[in-house]
Amino acid sequence: MVNTRSTRANLEPYRDNPDQTKHTPDPLSSSDTIQSSSGDFHSVENISSLPLDTSAMSDERTQDDKDVIIQQLQQQISMLQLNSQPFENPVYKRFMKDSASFSTNTVILGREGLNVEEWKDSLNLSLEMVFPPIKDFCDNVTNFDKLKPMEEISLRNLIIKTIDFEFYCSLLAKNKNAKQLYQLILDRCRKSSRLTALEYVQDIISFVNIDSEEAYQKWIEIFPRLHQLELLPSQIYGLFMQATIATSSSNLGSIFRQNVQQVLGRETTISPFEDVARVIKEEINNVKRTENMRTTSSVLKIQPYFQPGQRQQTTPSHAIYQHPNTSMLPSNPAFVQQYGSKCSYCQKDGHWYIDCTQYEKD
Repeated sequence: MVNTRSTRANLEPYRDNPDQTKHTPDPLSSSDTIQSSSGDFHSVENISSLPLDTSAMSDERTQDDKDVIIQQLQQQISMLQLNSQPFENPVYKRFMKDSASFSTNTVILGREGLNVEEWKDSLNLSLEMVFPPIKDFCDNVTNFDKLKPMEEISLRNLIIKTIDFEFYCSLLAKNKNAKQLYQLILDRCRKSSRLTALEYVQDIISFVNIDSEEAYQKWIEIFPRLHQLELLPSQIYGLFMQATIATSSSNLGSIFRQNVQQVLGRETTISPFEDVARVIKEEINNVKRTENMRTTSSVLKIQPYFQPGQRQQTTPSHAIYQHPNTSMLPSNPAFVQQYGSKCSYCQKDGHWYIDCTQYEKD
């Protein structure tokens, strides 16, 4: 039964002014009403008349109280974020469930690592579908640090599946994470690319000594591989310089080439012509310095110019240099042929006075 008395009482104020009935607050309308903590609905126009708790906005609160309020607000925001249900990327779910399945859409890195740039671009494209806001994921190393533990494991598995098995075994990267594994692959590929490019250049130089038709066929085979490395002209000039220049010393030629190879191998990229020229110049100076030291050592062993059997009263200036403890002759046979193999001090054969034990005792 409807309480007509209450309804009449509510309509009583509107009898004198009919215009007020044009806009009657609807307790079911969310745009015109607000619900208080007691469950009653109030008009938005009259919200200023509601009792407000202004204690939280009091200027007399201490800084500690304000920090507590801010902390509570942050906790409430965190709870809202946890309770929210964001849209789940189906590609991301597939990546987390079976990241190895992405290897079918990614270029496989070869054993020699020559297609490293193509492999890196393909890997970035796959990760762009997994993490849509991020482009060129692998180009920014800090992206690896932002991954969650399970994401990092999935990415590591994807990298392993997209490289040659023998190449991966040579890395010895069993305990490396995704970031360390990626950096190790790039370093190895750079060194491999430099050595491969140097071999190509050496093959090109050898074409001079073979038949023209055979050289043409080999050029057709090598040019696409060399072009795949995307070398700059200065880098190609440096490779030709490294492959053609050799030291004048036959004994130190291999050491010279090894030293040049070791110094240039520390670089992360193929060195340009200027860097190769500087390294080769330094190594040539080192070879000359070593040759001068060997010449000085041989000169010290030359027989002094005095007659055999004559005792030398003063110690020659040659003797101030340290000499080997064992008796020996100079390595140059021309010196032995010119000065003989007999000691000018003790007259015994097989050593010179610089190695004479009797001379040392006297």
